[in-house]
Amino acid sequence: MKKIQPKPIGARILIKLDEVKIAGMNVSLNTARETATVLAIGEGWDLKAEPLKVGDKIHVKSWALDIVTEGEDTFTYVWQKTCGVCAIIK
Repeated sequence: MKKIQPKPIGARILIKLDEVKIAGMNVSLNTARETATVLAIGEGWDLKAEPLKVGDKIHVKSWALDIVTEGEDTFTYVWQKTCGVCAIIK
């Protein structure tokens, strides 16, 4: 089965939440830290205001995440108007 790669609509980005190991267990950043990698950027994202590119590591606010589950896949989006992106990690 082919892996789904959604294209965000409007001013949204598709991200992958990083996982960290705590005491040898993988922990989603929903419960640990809010760090993610940008996977795709919608055409409506204002790159002048928030100059992101695919592959950037970012800090995000957990309450600003839109999480969609389709079968075994989970997709996490951030809408630019929520001001959910806090920083690009260099």
